[in-house]
Amino acid sequence: SPAAAVLPRRGYLAVLRPGDVLWLPSHWWHAVESLEPETLALNFWWNPAEHARQLGPAQCVVELARDIEAFLQAALGPPGVQSFLEDWRAGRTPADGAE
Repeated sequence: SPAAAVLPRRGYLAVLRPGDVLWLPSHWWHAVESLEPETLALNFWWNPAEHARQLGPAQCVVELARDIEAFLQAALGPPGVQSFLEDWRAGRTPADGAE
């Protein structure tokens, strides 16, 4: 999740009652807290037809970031992603460390 310092200081609070449903758009960060000892939460993800899926610019940035992260994990393995991104942000390339 993103660092708390970069998030806007606002949010929404929803208290659901039995039978209520809360729909969250794709890519919305959220947190859930159960107020009762017994709770049933259900997630359902689906991929709409590509021609019907029109993301706004902010959602495209999130989608691209997630695709890049998945590519890096596939190429470097999960442990290599953080060091790669730290080097990249610092302007270092793999060639800088080569002799």
